[in-house]
Amino acid sequence: MKKILFVNYSLNMGGVEKSLIELLNHIDYSKYTVDLHILRDEKELVNDVNSNVNISFINTNGSIKFVKYLYKHMDYLNSLLKRNFLHKIFVHAMYHLGKLFESLFLITKPFETNYDTAIAYNQGYVVDYVWRKIKANYKVVFYHQGHMKSITNKYKKFDNIIAVSGSIKEKIETSFPLIKDKVTVINNLLDCKKITELSLETNPFAHDSDRIIVTVGRLSKEKGLDIAIDACNYLVNVKKICHLKWYIVGGGIEKNRLMDKIQSYQLTNHVFLTGSVHNPYPYMKNCDIYVQPSYVESYCLTISEAKILDKPIISTRTIGANSLIIDGQTGILCDIDYLDMANKIEDLMGNDNLYDTIVENIKKIDFGKINRTNLEAIDKLLGR
Repeated sequence: MKKILFVNYSLNMGGVEKSLIELLNHIDYSKYTVDLHILRDEKELVNDVNSNVNISFINTNGSIKFVKYLYKHMDYLNSLLKRNFLHKIFVHAMYHLGKLFESLFLITKPFETNYDTAIAYNQGYVVDYVWRKIKANYKVVFYHQGHMKSITNKYKKFDNIIAVSGSIKEKIETSFPLIKDKVTVINNLLDCKKITELSLETNPFAHDSDRIIVTVGRLSKEKGLDIAIDACNYLVNVKKICHLKWYIVGGGIEKNRLMDKIQSYQLTNHVFLTGSVHNPYPYMKNCDIYVQPSYVESYCLTISEAKILDKPIISTRTIGANSLIIDGQTGILCDIDYLDMANKIEDLMGNDNLYDTIVENIKKIDFGKINRTNLEAIDKLLGR
């Protein structure tokens, strides 16, 4: 059997992690032995990983635990250093200290195991790790970013670069023509049956007659949740659409800042931060509109999941959204701007014909066919 390695930062809740787990659940383990190296001690989704996978949590360097501890308490430290010139010095020092520890680990002896194929399933240090520490006959990078900042000369060392959308492939080829012949497309896999079953477990809005908007994603700057809150403020406090509730499902380092913003707008009865939820699908299934306010997305798994659940979607115009939504037919695209987003939400809430048309068009999408195409590509990649 061929020996395959996947490497990722984390097994905490996130789009990349969920797509990795879905890929691992579709591998034919009669043909492949699969190892998974996780570079952080983050195990939220570990029980969801296929039992045939051999998981190792790699301690890149014992000293880095100190840096991780500081990052874990970054919100508290930021509050102590707020408006202080020491804040920027502290953040940069922690960043470079982490990089130093990682670099020291990378120059140590590579692992002895030789793999047929080694796959860096994320960017940054994951790529360095596979490049320097892993012996393999064939090395692959899955590129999930909606920007090109992560691509460096080290990508030339890899045999194949997998873009998770056609739009990302085009952007890589245009920005880095020297590696364009190495780029292929494999979309994230989707378990439509499982998503549908999980969505029926409960209805969090069973006793709520208000219009419900849902956004799912980690609370980080690139997810554009500040835009969502600004849009809700405009709808509620300017347009006086008071029977509206917006649930933001996910956890992350931006929680305190977003909560401050919600309170400053007096939206505590309209915008709700649920925290990390293992099963977000009942929220998605039972909302009226799913909104994706991101500044940047490469593929955006949650848009596909919302489509599986027949939800009308409003999303900012990111690379991922542009490849998944036909504007006005299978969803609505808006500018990366709270006012345009708010206006598109108001228009959709007031236009039943458009709402119903989008839902009917989504129902016609053959997700099974899309999955089969991607599974064939994955089997070809692993079996080469």
